[in-house]
Amino acid sequence: MAARRSSCSIHATVATVLCLLKLTCALTATRSSKSVEDEEIKLFPTDQRSAFGSALAPGSSAVLAIGLGYAKCGTTFMNMMLKEHENFYQSQKENHYLTGDEASRCKRDGPPNSTSDYIKDCFAGRWPKKGEATLDFTPRYGILSNMESLMKSVKVLQQTTNDNVNLRFLVSLRDPSDRAVSAVNMRRRLNMEGWLTMTDADLDDQLINNVTSRAHTDGKYYGALATWLRSFSKDSLLVVHATHLSEYETWKRIYSHLGLAIPSESRHEELLRKVNAEYWERQAESFMASGVSRYNATFRATKALKRYYRAPNRRLWKLLGTDPWW
Repeated sequence: MAARRSSCSIHATVATVLCLLKLTCALTATRSSKSVEDEEIKLFPTDQRSAFGSALAPGSSAVLAIGLGYAKCGTTFMNMMLKEHENFYQSQKENHYLTGDEASRCKRDGPPNSTSDYIKDCFAGRWPKKGEATLDFTPRYGILSNMESLMKSVKVLQQTTNDNVNLRFLVSLRDPSDRAVSAVNMRRRLNMEGWLTMTDADLDDQLINNVTSRAHTDGKYYGALATWLRSFSKDSLLVVHATHLSEYETWKRIYSHLGLAIPSESRHEELLRKVNAEYWERQAESFMASGVSRYNATFRATKALKRYYRAPNRRLWKLLGTDPWW
């Protein structure tokens, strides 16, 4: 009888120990899992400057970056600033390659069969070295109608890139109402669709009534970004508010996201003055060459645009997890 009680006691003790061991392992695994998760996803703060994105230690990676968009959202200015960095290189700003665009500016039309194709055709065969970043900033990559083909190409790049190359993505957003007016000015200046001869009143009517034009639809950012984020991680994508592109804090995030060393604040201010002067000189020369004045939307047109973008903007703020940017 005593032996039976002793045996039962031993079994109970063993069972208790095993249970405690399982519990300890489970707790350790949970803590470890959370620790790995925290380590993997250290996103930049989401605020009025930017959303998503993450830092790469300067010099730790070779970075192949792709700008998803958008036209008339500061992509040229961003690119000009990046070109001033000693560890940034580029064959040209826009390649129009990853979506199989007929306007491809590379040696042959895309999309690529491998990253080697892409590097060979668009970057003269030069892979980024450790500590360097290169960028294809084609503003139309990120519009909804191009998203499927872009994502397919990016997945090819992910599967075929060198282990030491880090793929990163950039997006610049601007108030879509202002972006639409800027797009109209570009079309007028370049005489696209015969807009050079249109009066300001005609252009007002275009903005109010022609809501299927690219001037309107390219500013509905939510659909394309939501589609992108269903397949790609937030830490690899930095979404920048173009209004804050003159701020040092914004640029610290851009440089860090691309794994580039951050210049001192004084050096940044120096570069900002230089690039600003060059950028606005280009803009002025472009309008002078076209012989047209800059179009300014009336209150009636602006009000119509604000109404048109109200719902897409609300969905965008929810996606980004931020207070309204405009």
